[in-house]
Amino acid sequence: MLVLPVQGGTTEEEAGARLDLYAEILADKPAWAVAQACDRWAGGKVSANVRFMPSTGELCRLADEATAPHRAMIERLKRVLIARPAGSQPNPAERERVARKFGDLLKSMTILD
Repeated sequence: MLVLPVQGGTTEEEAGARLDLYAEILADKPAWAVAQACDRWAGGKVSANVRFMPSTGELCRLADEATAPHRAMIERLKRVLIARPAGSQPNPAERERVARKFGDLLKSMTILD
């Protein structure tokens, strides 16, 4: 993770307050995404002036970029979970028959003392 030196004219208290602000703003981001954002900044792999500390907004944006593929996958999975199956659905009697068969199967697999 990126460790930034105290800038000239900044007291330890001011540096601590700044660090607290970063921690508060980035608290809802995954730690791996924040670490990746810091690494990208420190490595100069961003289109910004990396001679200065990034703002909390810049680090949030970089962390959000890192998590974007994961958030997109979550949204796709949510759509799958609420999707209705295509085609005809079994009638209630068929559902009951299948449920009974699964119940029988479960009982046959249960170890009795």
